[in-house]
Amino acid sequence: MIMKMNEPIRVLGYTMLIFISMSVPAAITITGKVTGPTGNPIAGAFVTLVNKTESAVTDGQGRYSISSSSITPEIRSDKKNKAKIFLKNGTILFSALKDNTFVKIDLFNTYGQRIRSYIPQRGECSVTFLMGKTSSQVYLVGLQIGDSYDVYRIPLIGNFEKGVISLPAIQGASSEPKLLKFQGIAIDTIKVSAAGFINGYAPIENYVATIDISLRNQMINPKMTYTKYTPKSSDMIINRSDYINRLHGFWLGENLANWTGLITEMDRVGMPRTGAFYTDQNWGGPDFPSMWGASGLSSTITWLFTNSGTPWGADDDTDMEYLYMYLLDADSTCILTGEQIKKGWLDHIFDNLQPTPYGKDDDPTGGYQNYLWISNQKAFELMRDKGMVPPATGDPVNNQYYNQIDAQLTTESFGFYAPCRTDIADSMAYLPIRTTASGDAEQIARFYVNMYSLASYALNVEPYKSMSMKDKIFWMVGKAYAKIPKTSYASKMYDFIKAKYDANTDKNNWESTRDSVYNRYQGYGNSVISADGYSFTGYGNGQSNSGPSDAGINFAASLISLFYGQGDMPRTLEIGVLCGWDSDNPTATWGGLLGFMIGKDGIEKVFNKTNFSDTYLISRTRKNFPDLTPGIPGEDSFPLMAQRGVYIVDRVVQEQMHGGVDPAKDVWYIPDNGGF
Repeated sequence: MIMKMNEPIRVLGYTMLIFISMSVPAAITITGKVTGPTGNPIAGAFVTLVNKTESAVTDGQGRYSISSSSITPEIRSDKKNKAKIFLKNGTILFSALKDNTFVKIDLFNTYGQRIRSYIPQRGECSVTFLMGKTSSQVYLVGLQIGDSYDVYRIPLIGNFEKGVISLPAIQGASSEPKLLKFQGIAIDTIKVSAAGFINGYAPIENYVATIDISLRNQMINPKMTYTKYTPKSSDMIINRSDYINRLHGFWLGENLANWTGLITEMDRVGMPRTGAFYTDQNWGGPDFPSMWGASGLSSTITWLFTNSGTPWGADDDTDMEYLYMYLLDADSTCILTGEQIKKGWLDHIFDNLQPTPYGKDDDPTGGYQNYLWISNQKAFELMRDKGMVPPATGDPVNNQYYNQIDAQLTTESFGFYAPCRTDIADSMAYLPIRTTASGDAEQIARFYVNMYSLASYALNVEPYKSMSMKDKIFWMVGKAYAKIPKTSYASKMYDFIKAKYDANTDKNNWESTRDSVYNRYQGYGNSVISADGYSFTGYGNGQSNSGPSDAGINFAASLISLFYGQGDMPRTLEIGVLCGWDSDNPTATWGGLLGFMIGKDGIEKVFNKTNFSDTYLISRTRKNFPDLTPGIPGEDSFPLMAQRGVYIVDRVVQEQMHGGVDPAKDVWYIPDNGGF
């Protein structure tokens, strides 16, 4: 199995080597199933016989079948005279290599033939070995460090289950392949860790064998020291590999929803500005121009998917969350300081480029094409031009656009880095929120952070774990709402929309509630209503509230889609896309949350689609990030992003929650405080 130790399992690119030996040539069929750490089937895994040409690729259920007439190994019989296959396969990570020195690892078969070479990066290399039961059959490893070349014997009889083995260095070359040369022993032993295994086999009966392959992925953050923890009976236990799948679902769901929502962004912001609001009948129909013109993304209102081979493009609903994830990981911290945030913004955000077509009439900041708008742009200018450090950049005294939604779309993912614990999530997100927001906008952003944190509680703690997705969502939203001050317009907006929903919970009644929100908080044209203390004051007229990109109206639209979507991801996103105003923003938020709750596999199921892209082009909107997927379009991938997210949670659980991380068992132990 070719698998990097510290990377999440991926569908494509697997190579599973199976060694089978029989004493008499015969036709044989091998069938089986490949599954991941959580038991989920892995499609697209490449399964092949060692030194043979026969191979197969697993189907959507992870199953494969290989037939061969050229297998000639040793038959070993048990007491029932049935031949059996004895297999043990492990992927191991070399970690005792020298940095800044040329290193190469050669893998040889038992005949001295070089079958693979590795040039590791960053002092680590993942290498796959086949473990059998016959001691005379061995693999050899050639290790070059600088000019020194040494050989190590890998015994086929070995126990990888404990996770760590030592490989003794071979002291002489007399019996080794002539192609190897020796210049001394660089190191006496190489410490390696096992990662994946073939742990199932069945007897060969009538030349038919069944081999089920399951994988185990032990994730260890090389930048973190894991401390011993004694679990408590009250601790919540969350599987880390499962979290990988959920964070992949978050990034996929958020991007899917973001780009679909961009089709209708600002198309309908209220009469008479752009015409009547969309309804369900508009889904699949023509996309009308926005207040700025045609989106150019799609001529119809429908799903905007990105398929394998093409990366999802970064946008302002995803790129700042990527930036904060990068800073947390790169700085090995749980709580970002104002100086760290400022440096991150200035290092990774483009300076003002060409003005957008929006113009100053619609965007008081001038609409520069660095993919920052309103409060974000103002905060950036305060950092760059005046040297201000958050939270001063979000203070209304310095930033008159503090109510301009941006904190929601940049900070909600902090909730995923503090699963089940909104108190920790609030601490982590406090300063990033205050970088651009204050007042009700701050409370609204905090609401979304809390929703993201509560998702893990609803998924892992009874009685919520056994609830329907709809009931989970309404429990979560009620808990997050309870933390909004009752004197705020956000709390009163929630009360108004929830009462409308409770009066008619039919999924199709969302249009009536949306129209009621328009009539109550916006009104015809640019008239000021000021219901519940909220003022929808036009479109970029320099006021602290600025029309359809405002925190309040986005909050209202998001509640409509969440309530009437009732936990159904496609339906929630459809409503968000059609609801109006800044339609990509609430849609991206719920796409990320629901994508996390059902995971990558769940998204593929509800959309009946398995070829979603899992790569990400951060350079579309941000700069100076490393290319983590060289040779592949885009600079990062959702599996890699999800893995780093798990490492962030590792640190948060250990340092902030004072819980425990057990990489061997692949779990977190999170002290339970009721979710708050």
